Amino acid sequence: MTWGPKKILVKLQELYPNEEWPSRTRLHEIFKEQDLVRPRRHRSRVPATAPLGDLAACNDTWAVDLKGWFITGDGYRCEPLTITDCFSRYLIRCNHLEQHSVEYVWPIFDQAFREYGIPKRVRSDNGPPFGCTGVGRLTGLSVNLIKAGVIPEWIRPGHPEENGRHERFHQTLKQEVATPPKDTLALQIQAMLAFHHEYNFERPHEALKMKTPGSCYQQSQRTWDGILRSPEYDTGALTVRKVCQSGCIWLHQKEYYIGMALVGEYVGLNAVQEDELELYFGPAYLGKLTLNKGLEKPKIKARRQR
Repeated sequence: MTWGPKKILVKLQELYPNEEWPSRTRLHEIFKEQDLVRPRRHRSRVPATAPLGDLAACNDTWAVDLKGWFITGDGYRCEPLTITDCFSRYLIRCNHLEQHSVEYVWPIFDQAFREYGIPKRVRSDNGPPFGCTGVGRLTGLSVNLIKAGVIPEWIRPGHPEENGRHERFHQTLKQEVATPPKDTLALQIQAMLAFHHEYNFERPHEALKMKTPGSCYQQSQRTWDGILRSPEYDTGALTVRKVCQSGCIWLHQKEYYIGMALVGEYVGLNAVQEDELELYFGPAYLGKLTLNKGLEKPKIKARRQR
């Protein structure tokens, strides 16, 4: 058990409401006397400055990440893929991942969308399979998200604090199920399943005023029918081009490279000057296309999406 005095006191009061329990301070002192708590190392907090969406309700943003692999007692590599709702902290998925490719990750999102509905945004770091250094940071996974009606958003490279809630969740996950790892991969997966239920429905959360994530989370009203739809464009305002097998589009009888992640997809171009166009894939801004020069990828700005 890795719960601290605050959580244990809340649980005791919930299970045995007629008993008289010591105060939180006294319970902490008892834990210290028994060497059951250790001083926490406080670190300076870094304010969020990335262009990330607001968190005003459940399903505004889901966070996704790879926990980081560890070796079970029988020599297997276990790497959990985790998805949480940023507003309620509800754990949506905690799955052992065989490989990082979209073929393995997308089915997990598909199942989550069918169970809980579709969020507005999915937040991740910039590593594969979530992001890349290419145009718009788009990968096969983020293209699928956009076609499902979800906006992908990425934290700034080297700034994990911008996804701090999810990073903190990973610390709890490691303490509960991987310190130390289980004897076999099968036992490790069982432990992750048990933790999934406990975290959502039994473990009080301080950020939720000691409520459980499961008591705060509500499913999305946007249901998922399993169909990936290409973005629609206002052809009266935008020029639309299809990305060829080479990853290029043709414009004014000239070829411009866009990226392999968008092969077969349609992109929209908005003329801002005579020789400059803004390039979009649905809601995702990909950069500025200058005729006779090519595509200039946008710099990451501290701008909030709403």
